[in-house]
Amino acid sequence: MALWNWKLRNRLVLVSHKPTAVTISFTQRELVTYDLAGRLLGMYQDGTHLRRGLDNSIQKRWRTETGLGTDLQQQLLTPWQARELVEKYRPQVALLLEDQASRESCPETAAVFRRIAGYSYEHLQDSASEFHQIYGHVPILPPDQYRALVLQATDGCTYNRCTFCTLYRDKPFMVHDPDEFRRHIDRVVSFLGAGLSYRNSVFLGDANALAISQERLIELLEIVRTASDVRPALDSGGLHAFLDIYTGVRKNAAQYSALKELGLRRVSLGVESGCEALLEFVQKPGTREDIIKVVSTLKAAQLAVVVILMVGLGGQRFSQEHLEDTVSLVRSLPLAKGDIIYLSRFEPTPQAPYLSIAAAQGVRPLSPPAMHDEIRRWKTLLDREVGRQGIKISPYSFQRFVY
Repeated sequence: MALWNWKLRNRLVLVSHKPTAVTISFTQRELVTYDLAGRLLGMYQDGTHLRRGLDNSIQKRWRTETGLGTDLQQQLLTPWQARELVEKYRPQVALLLEDQASRESCPETAAVFRRIAGYSYEHLQDSASEFHQIYGHVPILPPDQYRALVLQATDGCTYNRCTFCTLYRDKPFMVHDPDEFRRHIDRVVSFLGAGLSYRNSVFLGDANALAISQERLIELLEIVRTASDVRPALDSGGLHAFLDIYTGVRKNAAQYSALKELGLRRVSLGVESGCEALLEFVQKPGTREDIIKVVSTLKAAQLAVVVILMVGLGGQRFSQEHLEDTVSLVRSLPLAKGDIIYLSRFEPTPQAPYLSIAAAQGVRPLSPPAMHDEIRRWKTLLDREVGRQGIKISPYSFQRFVY
């Protein structure tokens, strides 16, 4: 990392140039970060964080004090607000290039500044259009993979009938053949350009890429491993993917070990609950026995595991049973240091079938204060059960995801 003082007319600003990104500190309370291709990544403004996605959406996040404690708030900026923010900083970056002494002593940073100055809001919109052509959209990633290089070996979800989920309803499941996958990787690499250095791992999309046949999966992972432009991200953070329980039981430890040899490092499982009555209510396949078997098989292959649990699912009717059965399940899983448990707050979209089914059966959602208490209760109990083993337990809201 290189730190430089650049002149901005009559004052100095601090510039941090890392191998992954450039951050400009206009003041200690005002920072802006760009990838090395010149695309805006995010900002910090007096306690407020803003994150820009490759689809050109900008998400604002801040914390507020409530009667229940500190709460994280978030909202997407309107296109007008996003444009205003982008254009606020771009001219200031262009002015930094007037500092001839710094420009000559820091030619690589100056080159990034020129790219930033050329990325108007309209150009970022054009870039977002190209992103949609390549990906469609990236509905969700585990929080530890927000900086991953997403490569779509598959589209959609193999099951796609859980009543609480609408993330893939518009994406029929499809496996890409090797030639399609190579072309996809080439397009992604070309699209990101120098911004590829910001990506610190590889995530194999979409919802359940590990479900495809072992033969095809190995073929696709070999393509990832031999793609020279992708290799730095793969070497840095390894390969990650989602896996559904009901398909996860179809592979054995030897097969997962073979995937580990090709770079697979961590597998994220949407477990949701250890309560089988609740899993049946939301039409999610897989049993407690299946969950234990999949996690045990992945750990036998020496892979790290993410377990995603959905707090508030099933509302008041299932609240106690959901918690007790899930804690009991977690206690029986062979988790270890390096594994993660995410507590996902249940926030169904209006289109989720769950809502009408729950209403018809009198299943009432938790109130905001009750949800706050439930998250705290879950974390306290799980910390007590497995926290001392070095297993990270963290809140997670997929509604706050921007890629």
